[in-house]
Amino acid sequence: MSHHTYQVKKKQFGVSRIVETDIPEADQLQEGEVLFSIERFSFTSNNITYAAVGYQVRYWEFFPVDDEWGVIPVWAFAKVEASASEHIRVGDVYYGYFPMSSHFISKVGTIKPHGFSEGHEHRQTLSPIYNFYTLTGNDPSIPRGNTDIQLVFRPLLTTSFLLDHFLSDHQYFDAQQIILTSASSKTAIALATFLKHRKTQEGISVRILGLTSQKNEAFVKRLGIYDEVLTYDEISSVPMQASTIVDFAGNAHLLNQVGDHLGTQLRKLSQVGMVQWQEKPEELKIEGEFFFAPAYIQMKFKEWTMEHYSQLLHSAWNVFLEQSEDWFDLQHIRGKEDIHSFYPKMLNGLAQPKDAYILSF
Repeated sequence: MSHHTYQVKKKQFGVSRIVETDIPEADQLQEGEVLFSIERFSFTSNNITYAAVGYQVRYWEFFPVDDEWGVIPVWAFAKVEASASEHIRVGDVYYGYFPMSSHFISKVGTIKPHGFSEGHEHRQTLSPIYNFYTLTGNDPSIPRGNTDIQLVFRPLLTTSFLLDHFLSDHQYFDAQQIILTSASSKTAIALATFLKHRKTQEGISVRILGLTSQKNEAFVKRLGIYDEVLTYDEISSVPMQASTIVDFAGNAHLLNQVGDHLGTQLRKLSQVGMVQWQEKPEELKIEGEFFFAPAYIQMKFKEWTMEHYSQLLHSAWNVFLEQSEDWFDLQHIRGKEDIHSFYPKMLNGLAQPKDAYILSF
C-alpha cells in the first residue's frame, strides 16, 4: 500500500515536496500498531508556527524524516483502517496530532475510555498533550455539531482558552489594556472573544486592543470583539496605559515599536505565534516569555480534574460558537496537487482571515 506525505525543508520551509512511499498492509502490522487513514485536517497559521519554531519546540521530532526534511504536524480526523491492537476497532474515527499525510501508523500505548496515548519510543519525551488520540464521540469537552468547525478551531481555541485563564490567573499583570497583535488571526479572535465574555460576565475593566494590517482592518472591526482596532502604522496612537501584549505575529520589529512607545507602561509580553515569520529578523529589545500551551495545561492539571477541564472547555466552545457563527467560511482543499498549490498561499500570508481551511489527500 502506498501513501503520500507533504514534506518541507526544515531550514527553508518554503521548499516543499510530496513523497509517495509504501506502508505495511493490514496483515503486516506489528502487535499494537494501528493503521490510520487521515480523512481530513485543518491548516492555519498555527501550523506555520509549528514549522517556524520546529527546532526550539521539537515539532520536527513528532514525525521524523531526516536531517534536511521534516513533516509539519496537523490536527486531523483519522479512521482506523487496520488494527493489530485488541483495544482499537477498525472503522472508529480519532482526533489528534497527525503528520501532513494520507496515512499514519500509530503504536498504542496507554488505553483510556476516551482514547489512547501514542506508544512509539521517540514520542515519549515529547509533550503528552500532543501524544493522545481521542475517540470521537467520547469527548465531553466538545459540543456536538459541525465537525469541520471543530477541526479548524479546536487547537486554536484550546490555546486561546488557556491564554484567557493564564491572563486571568495573573490579574492581567495589572494591565489596563490587553494588546493582541495579528488581531485577525483565529487564535487572537478566540482570545478576544473570551476576554469580551469575561468583561460582560465578570465586569473586568481591561480594554481589548487589536493591532492588525491595513488590509485586514475592516474585517477585524466588523467582528465587534475589540474595544479598539489600530493598524500597524498607528502604533503611536496606542493609549498610554499599563499594557500586556499577547503576540501572535512574531515580528520583533513590531514589538520593539510598541515597546518603545509604551515604555514603562508595558507590564508583560506573552509570545504565542509567528504569523509574520517571514519578516526580516531583528533582535527583540523588550523582555518576553513564550507561552507554551502544553506546559501550561500540565500545570493547570494540578488544579483541575479532567472532568472540570472538560466542563470549562465545553463552556468556552459554546461562548465561541455563539459569537462566531457568521465571520468565517469553510474552504475545502482536496487532492495532492491542490494541497501543493495551497501551501505557499498560507505560508506567505495570502489567505483571507475569514477563510478556514480543511485539507484532505
